[in-house]
Amino acid sequence: MERKNIFLIIAIVLVAAGIFVIKRFMSDSSCQKFDFAISSNSVLVGESIHFEDKTMGANVWSWNFGEGEGTSEDQSGDYTFKTGGDKVITLTIGKCSEQFSIKVAVPYISSEDTTQKAVIIIGQASCFVGDNVSFKNTTEGATKWEWQFGESGGIDKFDQNPSYTYNRPGKYTIVLRVDASKGEGRLEIKVNSKPVVTGGGAPPLPPQLTGPQLKAKLEAILLGKFDAVFDPMLKQYFCNNSSIPVSINGGNTTSIYSYCMKLDLKPDTKINDVKVEYDTKTNCVSKVTITE
Repeated sequence: MERKNIFLIIAIVLVAAGIFVIKRFMSDSSCQKFDFAISSNSVLVGESIHFEDKTMGANVWSWNFGEGEGTSEDQSGDYTFKTGGDKVITLTIGKCSEQFSIKVAVPYISSEDTTQKAVIIIGQASCFVGDNVSFKNTTEGATKWEWQFGESGGIDKFDQNPSYTYNRPGKYTIVLRVDASKGEGRLEIKVNSKPVVTGGGAPPLPPQLTGPQLKAKLEAILLGKFDAVFDPMLKQYFCNNSSIPVSINGGNTTSIYSYCMKLDLKPDTKINDVKVEYDTKTNCVSKVTITE
């Protein structure tokens, strides 16, 4: 009788253990694969990343960016790292979690070069097309600044604290170089399309481009990219008017089409400065002044 009782106890223990293992397996397997994305796996201190989750059925999110109080409960957004090092980003949805590693580097400053300073760009990490976005730089001892906002392909501003308006959606890398540093500052920005407003109203005006932006497009034509640059530029900024006047060196006047054809045929042309004037009613380019 005692042996039967012992076998019965052993059988009960084995069954209980089996049930526990099955439940544990079923619990673990209930965590589906997350569908989330991080815009970059390597950034500098002061730079931002964009995070977003598209996991099916998720309606509550908890993000931890590996910096103590660096958390978010948004489905998507931007986060700026304040300290360097290897960070582990953790996303928790319900009882399930997934992790992603990211390297956050500190801008290099040489201990032998006391004039070299870290270049930090202060600005937002996202905006809408058409927004006037402001940026700042506080590099000590700086007297000259060169800003590239990533849309024109060239230098856009020379102010310490400039503003800029993006004409096209996308992800751009802002680059800043200052005379007080041998390095450069970078900031990622996501430009979103303008929300569609229903209910009628006047159609949106075409976007404007600055002199430096037009200069970059003309220099692209010098490099043999006439077909890729001219027609889209004419449609977007010149209202498809190829006769818009171009004044060269304060004297000769030609059309934008003729001038671009000249650049295509004479790639040794040197463009020093470009100024753009607009029609206030149509928002289209009305005149271009070029100094060669």
